[in-house]
Amino acid sequence: MLKFFLKRLIYLIPTLLLVAAMVFMLIHMIPGDPAAVMLGPDATAEDVSSVRQALGLDRPLYEQFAVWLGNLARGDFGVSIHSKRPVIDSIGERFPVTLTLTTLALIFAMLIALPSGVLAATYHNTNKDYLFMIGTIFGVSIPGFWLGLMALLVFSVNLGWFPSTGFVAIWEDFWEGCAI
Repeated sequence: MLKFFLKRLIYLIPTLLLVAAMVFMLIHMIPGDPAAVMLGPDATAEDVSSVRQALGLDRPLYEQFAVWLGNLARGDFGVSIHSKRPVIDSIGERFPVTLTLTTLALIFAMLIALPSGVLAATYHNTNKDYLFMIGTIFGVSIPGFWLGLMALLVFSVNLGWFPSTGFVAIWEDFWEGCAI
């Protein structure tokens, strides 16, 4: 077991490097110049050039990648082009909401998946089992963004049970803005 774990841990390093390289290349393939975006439409060519030099965008891609990877390894995600704040601060602000939504989604999925799996195993090779398999395939095949939009449409817009925007933590008065 330990050998398997160590082998997987060793495979993690090239995988993370490959993913980092792909993300870096995709970021550089986006049209537009980050320096020009930061300075706005009224920036002169000299100003854009000086910001590109300050950001290191005038260096070769392999140097930029090495610097980016080094900063990433130290936890320095840089400064946002739009908000002019450290990216790690923006991530920190949104992390509790993301963690809450992910935890609730996992609990909701387990509340559906575990009983469905037990019932499908209990009624193995019967019509009920096939019904659960069809439901599972249907559930896995639906894109999450589409299901989320449809849930928003049904429960917020049509039924008015929940607010359609904003976030209220579970430990606060969640039902305050709801029509139920």
